[in-house]
Order: sequence, then structure tokens, then C-alpha cells
Amino acid sequence: MVHCARCQHQNPGDAKFCLECGGRLVLACPACRTELPAGAKFCKECGHAVGAIASPAVPRTERAPESYTPRHLAERILTSKAALEGERKQVTVLFADLKGSMELLADRDPEDARKLLDPVLEHMMEAVHRYEGTVNQVMGDGIMALFGAPLAHEDHAVRACYAALRMQTGRNAFVSADGSWTDVWRWWLGGQIAHTPALCALAAPTVNCSKAFGFSPVAPTNATWGLENRSAAFRMKYVGGENAHIENRIPRGGSNPYLVMAGVLAAGLDGLKNKIEPPPETTGVAHGLTGVTPLPARLEQSLAALESDSALRAALGEEFIKLFLAVKRHEISKARAAIPEYDSPDFGRTVHEWERSEYFEFL
Repeated sequence: MVHCARCQHQNPGDAKFCLECGGRLVLACPACRTELPAGAKFCKECGHAVGAIASPAVPRTERAPESYTPRHLAERILTSKAALEGERKQVTVLFADLKGSMELLADRDPEDARKLLDPVLEHMMEAVHRYEGTVNQVMGDGIMALFGAPLAHEDHAVRACYAALRMQTGRNAFVSADGSWTDVWRWWLGGQIAHTPALCALAAPTVNCSKAFGFSPVAPTNATWGLENRSAAFRMKYVGGENAHIENRIPRGGSNPYLVMAGVLAAGLDGLKNKIEPPPETTGVAHGLTGVTPLPARLEQSLAALESDSALRAALGEEFIKLFLAVKRHEISKARAAIPEYDSPDFGRTVHEWERSEYFEFL
């Protein structure tokens, strides 16, 4: 007789499915839910003692997160748990599912459907775990994953993008098999640099933010790029490896990350569409260079650039552009009325009390 752990029904010894509840009868580890051959006394995955009771196979959608989270990630999560409790963090949420799953699984037996879906879900979760994200929900034919919590990473958005690319292609679109940069990287970077003045309106959207582009030693001052070059606006990181990416150093603390990302995507896609070539690499300190495009040190300048940028206007939508420009120009009018030296050259090197009262609450 085979004893079903779900409904406690006694089934014939040759039963594959419980006669009472319909669950598939398999011997499974009570700790990690790994399926085991008949007669096993210990789990082949975790070494846990196994009883003689057969358990209905548990779909991946019903398994506890600890059963599919790699041990090294689980240990790090538990270690950092106390430090994270009560902390408010910005994270990136990734949703991924199998396109056309309804058509694929139509009229299939539930067990056959699970055999098709499980490898896909495994592939998705492997991509998430590779970049130290956590899968916090498995939803039938897809997953929801978090990057940036509970494991903290400053580049959580980049990691989520890498995971999504790995799910689709298994490789970094910016790097060839031999470690060299691809055309996708070159044209994407070219689009970023070509649209930099307009992007500054989204990345530095206050009269205070744009001051950094005029004199700050830790902020870029022109539209340049370089390999691991912190003084350039676009820094190439992890060059030649599968984690290679472009670090955009323009966004300031007062920017909306969703608007920045929308602008970056629009600029990159325009670069791909029109095969825009980037300028030569900057190998030394980028500050003070001639012959390169300076970043707008005034919000008025970046707004004018956005208004005249047809590609970004088309991608972001005319209604958004009109509203954004109107709101920001009203903000400039308020600053000009409150700050006597607003139009003087010294404004870029000072912080007025109006800016403190206006933006501390905003931030």
C-alpha cells in the first residue's frame, strides 16, 4: 500500500496517482521537495532523512522560496536580514513569463504541462540568481523577482536588465564572444551621447541639480566616455566580461529614475535605429576638454535641448513633453523671483536658502 501524505488515503502499491485526491504519488524529501526513487531513506540533494510516505508532487508554483534559492544566496539573505529590517529601499522588480503559454499548454495533461513549464521556470530563476536577485513569487508560467533587496546592490536595475537578457539570449548584447564590444554597444552609446543635452533635462531636473555640471569635481562636465573613467559622463565597466555595461554618470539625486530610464531607452533605441557612432574615447581626465559637447549647467539650457530633440519628443510623447516643460519653466520663474542673483554667473557656485527650502522637502 502507498500512503498519500496529502489526504492520508491508502492506495495500491502500483498506484501513480492518489485514488482519493488525484495527486501524483512520488517519494519526496520533506525538506527540499526533491523527488526520490522508491525505497530511498535519505535525500540525495540535502541529506535529510526521508520517511516511507509518498507525497503528491508539488508544482513549482507551490514550493517555498527556500527550496529553489541557491544556498549561498539564502545564507547572505539571512545574514543581512537584521540590518535590512525596517529600512526603506529602492528596488527593481522584474516580471517574466513564457510568451504564448496558453496556446502551448492548451489541451495538455497537467503533468505534461508541468514537465514543459518547469525547465522554463528553472532557466528564468537561474538568470535571476546569477545576478543575485531573489525570486519572491512563481506564478504558473512566470516569475516575479526583486533586485536590490533583500541583497543590496547599487546597480540593481542593471542586474535586472542582465537577467532579462540572459533569459532571452543567454549573453550580454554589448560584448562579443571574444570579449570585444559589439555594434549594439557602439550605437547605443552613440545615441546616449548624441542626446545628452536633452537627457540632462530629465537627469538633472531642478535649478540646483544642473549646477553640478559646471564645477563639481565628482560630476561629469561634458558628453564623453571612457573605460573605467569616472570623470566621463559614460563610464564603461567590467570591460570584456559578461557583466560589461555602460554606467551613466549624469543623473542627479533630484531626478525621477523612471523618467531617466525612459529617456535613456529612447536615446539608445535612436542610436541603434540610425547607427549613431560615438566620439573617440577619452583616456584622461575629461574635465576641461575642448571640442566636446558641454553638459548644460543651467536648467533652461537642458529644457531647450529637450524641446528641440525630435527623437525624444516622439518617444516620450508630446503631452508629456509639454507638461514637463511647463512645470519646469514655472519652477525657473519661482527661482528667479526668489533669488536676486539667479541670472548672475555666481549662481552656479552658491546655494540660496530658497533652494534648500524648496528641494529638501522635494527630495
